[in-house]
Amino acid sequence: AADFYLSKVLVAAKKSATPEIGQNWVKSVKDMYSALKAYIKEHFTMALTWNFASMAAKKQPKKKKPVEDDDEDSAFQVVDPIALFKAIMEKEVKAYEAACHKIGGEVAKQGDLFVKGWVKELEFLEKAGKLQKPAKPEDIQAMLGEVGALMGSVGEIASGMNSRDKFFNHCTAISESVGVLGWVLVDSKPVGYINDMEGAGEFYLSKVLVTFKKADDAADHQAFVQSVKDLYNALKNYVKEHFTTGLTWN
Repeated sequence: AADFYLSKVLVAAKKSATPEIGQNWVKSVKDMYSALKAYIKEHFTMALTWNFASMAAKKQPKKKKPVEDDDEDSAFQVVDPIALFKAIMEKEVKAYEAACHKIGGEVAKQGDLFVKGWVKELEFLEKAGKLQKPAKPEDIQAMLGEVGALMGSVGEIASGMNSRDKFFNHCTAISESVGVLGWVLVDSKPVGYINDMEGAGEFYLSKVLVTFKKADDAADHQAFVQSVKDLYNALKNYVKEHFTTGLTWN
């Protein structure tokens, strides 16, 4: 709800003699809220748990099961981040793609471009997993050239529409949040960055639900909104699990 005003602070700060003051203030607010969200997600997902201090005190560390000779290989299994990203492609990305095509029109057209962006992101991750991190940021950006181009094309779909167009809110929700694919360039707290990008499109997703609430095909639009949320949640969980402080090269 406050993102709009924080953006206005940044615009005003940019024109001032000391822009870093306003920029630092905005960053501190976002960092504080991100820390709170992470804390609640970790400890109170459903709601506040009362008397949790005594519960924590009673918890005993689990005894580790002795590793038998036959289990030696399984004890040292390494989770492959690439395989897990492919799992997102197979489940959440495909669900989003199907929801877009169920609606059709510009939503399907934009959806195809966004999906291609995820495909190119996967290719980038596969390369990054085998290479040392380039010393120059522009070299990394060059590797992400196709991803960036597709993000731009996703945005152009919405910018070419009129606010009265039937699917304006669908397409704007994606164009405003397509930046989630840029998490690979964030060296610190990429999950917070994804949250920010996701938040930029939430207003338009809510408008989709309100606008089509009584439509004959309301279920299709609800499925679209849910698919977007599921996709972004899957990405946040993936990054939180494997790249909490930024993409790991090689």
